[in-house]
Amino acid sequence: MAKAILSPVQFHGSTIFVVTHKGEPYAPIKPIVEDMGLTWEAQARKLRDNRDRWGMINMIIPSASGNQDTLCMPVRKLPAFFASINPNKVRPELRDRIRLYQDECDDALWNYWTKGQATRKPKAALPAPAQLNLPAAEPLFDEAPLLELAEDIRRAQQTYRRNYQLFFSRLHQLGTPVLAQLEQRAALGQGTAPFSDMTIRGQFDRFLSERLLESLSSLAELLPDRHNPAMLLLACARAMNAR
Repeated sequence: MAKAILSPVQFHGSTIFVVTHKGEPYAPIKPIVEDMGLTWEAQARKLRDNRDRWGMINMIIPSASGNQDTLCMPVRKLPAFFASINPNKVRPELRDRIRLYQDECDDALWNYWTKGQATRKPKAALPAPAQLNLPAAEPLFDEAPLLELAEDIRRAQQTYRRNYQLFFSRLHQLGTPVLAQLEQRAALGQGTAPFSDMTIRGQFDRFLSERLLESLSSLAELLPDRHNPAMLLLACARAMNAR
């Protein structure tokens, strides 16, 4: 028996594997039959009973499980074999393709015998799969409450922003006289907490801004005085009042 290696080739829009024997391509027929959804035993019996008609030979084909004795058909015989298939016995999704192919073979033979030649026409388009008008899937989650919460958070953020601007303006206004007094004392070498170790003018705004942000974003049930920038300014003012 001949032994050969399989090679993939395109055959009418499908990929089949072929081997070359005496210069002619052959195809292992069992995978083709099974892929069409046909019973291999019945088709194998039909092909073996008329080997000369179908040009069948056995070849040794290597596979993952070892070399296999495989029944092969000349690729030139495949059109006639497909024409002999009952479309109603193949897989449903292949039936239209088989019918169109058989019609093409019929036309080719008729043109050959009546006109002396057969010209291949462009392939007819296969019917498109039916579009199913399925109802829209029910969402897993209701988006409305999340959108409502997002909007509430936006409004709260804007309120926070307005409060920050209002309170910072008041802090700056009330803190400026304290700053002026601190600068005078610093010039005399009298440091006053919490600005003792700072360049007073450069750090004043940042100090108030940071403390105000901390106080407004605090989750404490009751804001401690040490976290309230106004109370820190008050403590500084009291310290200077006492001197």
